[in-house]
Amino acid sequence: MRKTVGSLGERKVISIITSHIGAQKKLYKGVGHDAGFLDIELGTDEVLAINTDRSGLSAAAKFGLDDGQSVGDFAISHAISDIVAAGAKPVSVAIAMLIPPLTEMDFIDNVMKGVIGATNRYDVTITGGDTKKNSEFAIVVTACGIAKKSKVLARNSVKDGDLLLVTGNLGGFLLGMFAKKTEMQLTLEEEEVIDKALIEQRPPFDLGLNLGSSGLMNACTDISDGLPAAIYNLCAESKLGCKIYDSDIPVASELSRVQKASKLHNIALSSAGGDWEYLYSISPENLNKLSKSMPEVRDKLFVIGTAEKNDKFIVEVDGQEYYLMNNENDSFKSSLSDKGHFTQVLLGMSTPIGEKVSE
Repeated sequence: MRKTVGSLGERKVISIITSHIGAQKKLYKGVGHDAGFLDIELGTDEVLAINTDRSGLSAAAKFGLDDGQSVGDFAISHAISDIVAAGAKPVSVAIAMLIPPLTEMDFIDNVMKGVIGATNRYDVTITGGDTKKNSEFAIVVTACGIAKKSKVLARNSVKDGDLLLVTGNLGGFLLGMFAKKTEMQLTLEEEEVIDKALIEQRPPFDLGLNLGSSGLMNACTDISDGLPAAIYNLCAESKLGCKIYDSDIPVASELSRVQKASKLHNIALSSAGGDWEYLYSISPENLNKLSKSMPEVRDKLFVIGTAEKNDKFIVEVDGQEYYLMNNENDSFKSSLSDKGHFTQVLLGMSTPIGEKVSE
C-alpha cells in the first residue's frame, strides 16, 4: 500500500522532506528553527533582494513526462529567475508546500529531489519552510539574493533608444503544449526540443549573472508571463513606447514545422509564457562594449526592437505595423470564453497583435 501524506501526518512528512536537505555550509545552526540563519555579511554597497513566487504542477507532470522532479525544479527556478533578473546573485530559498492529504509520498520525494537538484545547480541554501494542508498541490518559494547597489536592475530604468534583447528562443513551451494537445506526430528532433521546453523550465542562470554583473544593462525582467507583458513591464514602467520586429523574435528552427501547423507568428508564440528567458534593455554603445568584453555571450542575445520616446507600442509583422497588445496571463481575470490563457492564444482568441497602424 502506497503511503500518503494524510496517513503519515505532518511531523513525519516534514521529517521526510528535511531529510533530503542535509547539512549546508552557509546555514548556521541547521534547519528546524523558527527562522533560518544564513551566515553571510552584507557590505555597504550591497542590498538584499527578496522575492516570493507560487507554482503548482508543471506542464511536464500534467503530461506524464516527469515523475515530479520537474515540479520541485520549476518551483526553485521560478523564484531564482526573478532574483537574477534584478541583477542579484541568489543565496537562499525558503519553501512552503501546500499538500492535499491523499498525495502519495513518492511524489513528495520526487519533488524534493527536484528541489535539491535545483538548489545545488544555483548554489543556494535552503533556510527552512512550512507545510500546510490544501485542496491542490502548490509550492511557495521565497528567494533571497545579494546585489550591488550600482548594478541593481529595475523595470523602470529603460532609456530612450535602448535596444530590447532576449536571451534565447521563445515559443517552445506553447508549441510543446500545441503538439501534445493535438497529439501531433513528431520527429525525434522535434520531440527532444519540445520535451526539454516542457520539462526544463529554467532561466539562463549563468548568462543572467554575467549580464547583471557587467554593469552594462539598463533594465531587465524575466519573460515568465509572455514577451508582450515583459515589454510592457519595462517600457511602460519607464514611460516609453517601443517598436518590435516579429521576424527578429527567436524561435527554435527545429520547430518550424510545428509552428507552421499552429499558424501563429513569432510574437503570438512568445505571448503565452512558459519560456523562462530574460528581456533586457541596453544602449547601442553598451551592446558594442559587451560584444567586445564578453564575445562568448553575444551569440546568445537577440535584439528584437527599440525603446522609443512615445506612448506607442508597435510590432512589425510581415512588413506591416500593428499595435502591440498586452495579453498577459492574468490569473485574476475571468475568461469570457471560459478557456485558459494558453488555449485562447492557440485558438487566436487572445492575440498581441492589435489594429493596423494607419499610414
